[in-house]
Amino acid sequence: MSEDDADESEKKNESDKMDAPDGEETLLTKLDSYPLAQGLVGGVASFLGGYVLLFGLLAAVDSIDFGQGASNILQSVGQIFYNVLHVPTYVRLNRTQEVQQRAENGTVTSEQEIVSVTEQWQNGITGTRTIEQRRYLDGELVGNASQSTTFDPGLPVPELLYLAIPVVALLLVGYVYGDQYFDLDEWDPNTIIVQGLLGGVMLTVGYLLVTLGGTYLLVETGSQGQAVLHPARFDALVSGIVYPLAAGTAGVIVGQLSIADLQQQRADAENAGDDTDQS
Repeated sequence: MSEDDADESEKKNESDKMDAPDGEETLLTKLDSYPLAQGLVGGVASFLGGYVLLFGLLAAVDSIDFGQGASNILQSVGQIFYNVLHVPTYVRLNRTQEVQQRAENGTVTSEQEIVSVTEQWQNGITGTRTIEQRRYLDGELVGNASQSTTFDPGLPVPELLYLAIPVVALLLVGYVYGDQYFDLDEWDPNTIIVQGLLGGVMLTVGYLLVTLGGTYLLVETGSQGQAVLHPARFDALVSGIVYPLAAGTAGVIVGQLSIADLQQQRADAENAGDDTDQS
């Protein structure tokens, strides 16, 4: 390549950088240096922090039976925390199985397996309950009935106080995450929003992993080793995404804004100092 071609290529690259939207080059070049691991840890910390806050609230209003074992206490509080996240507790109330035989002249000519299942999804915070009954014939669903009701959970403090706990935990962790780990060289709304979304996604990944993992830890099994009680897993999947993506992203954005405000104030102070020196 000739020297003229090299100069022309360099000028073209500089022109492309000038044509790029403000902040785009910075975001692309810094993508590999973003605090992704800290976001994952922050997501886990948000979940555990919300659990601790709920534990403290339940203890303060005397809603924990400390006479039971430590594992039972942790599990019962865990079930309530999922209810706070709008994840109902799944309970298999009944399951029966029978085989009907048809015989002719003392000889069995056919058999049919009939299975009846009764399941319940209940949220002790919002006071909602759904009971579903299903009937299977040789593995094929032949009957399905569902009934949803509401009840008074008898909470000692307002329901809103319980529901605010995971939101507060995510906002606080998101704020610290954005304040401590995201740098802003200048005031740029596009950079703040993109970094806020990136931080929110990383918080979501960590939060979702713990949320789904907890549904397999908070399990009670029946006599045949089958799970008969645990947080509803599909609802946990939805809540594990929506909560951190909304509240966590908001926290990260606000955390960055505090940095931007300080930087703006510092710049104004320096400009004022320069004006004074010149006069």
